[in-house]
Amino acid sequence: MKRRIVWLLLSCLIILSLVLASCAPAAPATPTTPTAPTVPTAPTAPTLPTAPTTPTAPTTPGTEMVKITLKKIDGTAVEKQVEKPRYGGVFTIALDRNVQSLDATLEHPYNTETLMLTHERFTIGDFLKGPLGTEEVSWWGSVDIVEYYVGKLADSWEFVDNETLVFHIRKGVKWTLNPASEASRLVNGRELTADDVVFSLERMYQHPKSWALPRTRPQERPVSITAADKYTVVLKSQPGLEQGAYLMAEVLLGMFQMTNPPETYKKYGDTVMLDWKNHVGTGPFMITDYLEGSSATFVRNPNYWGKHPL
Repeated sequence: MKRRIVWLLLSCLIILSLVLASCAPAAPATPTTPTAPTVPTAPTAPTLPTAPTTPTAPTTPGTEMVKITLKKIDGTAVEKQVEKPRYGGVFTIALDRNVQSLDATLEHPYNTETLMLTHERFTIGDFLKGPLGTEEVSWWGSVDIVEYYVGKLADSWEFVDNETLVFHIRKGVKWTLNPASEASRLVNGRELTADDVVFSLERMYQHPKSWALPRTRPQERPVSITAADKYTVVLKSQPGLEQGAYLMAEVLLGMFQMTNPPETYKKYGDTVMLDWKNHVGTGPFMITDYLEGSSATFVRNPNYWGKHPL
């Protein structure tokens, strides 16, 4: 009996101690040392793009210079280094306006830009007197000093007297021969003659719509134009003028005296030049296409006489 009581008390004590243990507050946990923040890794520097390789400039022929000796009007000698002409390639010209006309009799020649490439003047300003040469003239604007001009279709000219101006036409100049042009085939690449020059000058001075009539004085116009022979053109001024021949020369030298073959006018009429397909000149180029207000295309005249300017 006593043993049962003892075991009962012992069991009660064990149960009580377990209950007390479960009710006791939990011991504070040992604080964990905070982990040091991870230092962010420095961003990798971006890879710089590789600089593009500078393209190699296309090889161009070296500029070849030649030494020339020039002479001023007063006889002073001038030595210059000038670039030797180079042949071939494509040359593009941009204009800031439309071509005003295709006929240099009806419109001032400087407004007929296409004709500057297909036709030629009797004379032309001597570029060796300009900035690339002796620098005696700038060639900005019109220059009426006879001594600054050299021959083009006219090989030379002379003042026979106060009333007579004579042009000696260059021999061997041929009209262009373009097989694709009916008008060009009509002329058939024949030689330029004094009769062609007389025909063209008479048209310029006598046509009722000629630009030259209101822009020249009567004393500057010839009273007669004749062909003395195949290569000689004689112009006579009004009689009694002290410098009649010189006045005519100033006008003719300083403007574009377009020369055309008479047979094209006989076949196509007075408006022949208004159609670019009928243009037949003696210049360095032949026109092969024309789109009004847009473009004009030319090809080299293989039979051009003036191939070597220096």
